[in-house]
Amino acid sequence: MTVDELCRVLVSFGYEERSGKGSHKVFTRKNSDPMTVPYQKPVNKVYVKKVIELLALEEWYDENCS
Repeated sequence: MTVDELCRVLVSFGYEERSGKGSHKVFTRKNSDPMTVPYQKPVNKVYVKKVIELLALEEWYDENCS
């Protein structure tokens, strides 16, 4: 997964990209902790797992795609 793909997922679930410093992108959403993603190719799987858990994507998939 690329950083741009991960960014699109976060934005589609209500996060806004905030300018980060250097090699990181920062995303914020009301009533949530900020999510920081380092700009790497490919994105480290730890960050992908973090987003899946943060957004409860497994549950979302079960509810919307089954």
